[in-house]
Amino acid sequence: MYRLHTGARTGGFVVHAVLEELGVKYQLVNVDTKKGEHRKRAFLKLNPMAQVPVLEVPGGRVMTESAAMVLYLADRYPSKHLAPAASAPARADFLRWLFFFAVNVYGSDLRYSYSERYTSDPAGAEGVKAAALAALNREFAIIDKAIGKSAWMLGGRYSALDIYLAMLAYWHPDVPGLLKVSPNIARVTDKVKARKAIKPVADHHEMW
Repeated sequence: MYRLHTGARTGGFVVHAVLEELGVKYQLVNVDTKKGEHRKRAFLKLNPMAQVPVLEVPGGRVMTESAAMVLYLADRYPSKHLAPAASAPARADFLRWLFFFAVNVYGSDLRYSYSERYTSDPAGAEGVKAAALAALNREFAIIDKAIGKSAWMLGGRYSALDIYLAMLAYWHPDVPGLLKVSPNIARVTDKVKARKAIKPVADHHEMW
């Protein structure tokens, strides 16, 4: 059985949602980062970076990094079609956007939310935050254009990318403003929110 260590308003949302969409058995282990539970010795054995989520997979291996977990789970259950097969033409698009989300958008959000971590000068935190917000808005504009009139991020097919996008969009510091200027992102995220498997996960993670 899978064991997902996660907490509210963290990247564990997308992994939790993928597990639900797959319909596999899993156990949730809540980690309260506000209480510093991610810095306790037992958790640091799982992830020395003191970050959630952490996924324990059958056989005893431990995974960190939400994008890696998403890719691993989608590939293990190909019949659920949450990612294109390795030989499919759309696989290149899936990988491109998955890592764009994980590296660029997620990274910009972290710099915005924790700007003090990205400078050795306390006076520079506001500048880091402003630059991060500009980067976020540019990145979301790129995504919105890429979606265009398509039903989903990969065109006509729902995938784990759409869940990841919805999570990132709702982490934006001005969600109404983002969705107003990004109608294609708004359309995709509304459909993600409406999915039966997503609602209980969103409630658990206090997402919307």
